[in-house]
Amino acid sequence: MVIARLLLYLYIPLKQLIMSLSLQPIGMKTFTELEFADFYLDRAIKEADVRERAEMLYEVVNLGLKALADYFYITDGTRSEIAIKLSDILGSWVSETWDLALSLHYYIYVDGIIDEEFMKEAEKRVEDFIKNVKEVIYE
Repeated sequence: MVIARLLLYLYIPLKQLIMSLSLQPIGMKTFTELEFADFYLDRAIKEADVRERAEMLYEVVNLGLKALADYFYITDGTRSEIAIKLSDILGSWVSETWDLALSLHYYIYVDGIIDEEFMKEAEKRVEDFIKNVKEVIYE
């Protein structure tokens, strides 16, 4: 067990190692959020109700944003402010997908404005977002 933990620490950047002086295993929050994002994405794809599907896709983006914020140690600000900070680091795809998630939540889930074509495009963009999040975190 000690050897396994030592090997794990060798692959973690020094900054992350220093910042991880808590009882929670290193990166556990990030990995858990991505597991939940995969769960919601799978459910969203299978969901027949458009409003529920929109809310699940919103949650996928929300969890991906949280995982990126955790990975880059961004703790201050609203989700929108965090999305902007992450966009400065990674590119506009982060804030653009967050804007899409807000549209899914407010226009489709809350207001009930249903557009199947928009939903198809949103699903593809959310899938791409989570793929990009995983590339950033795992590579």
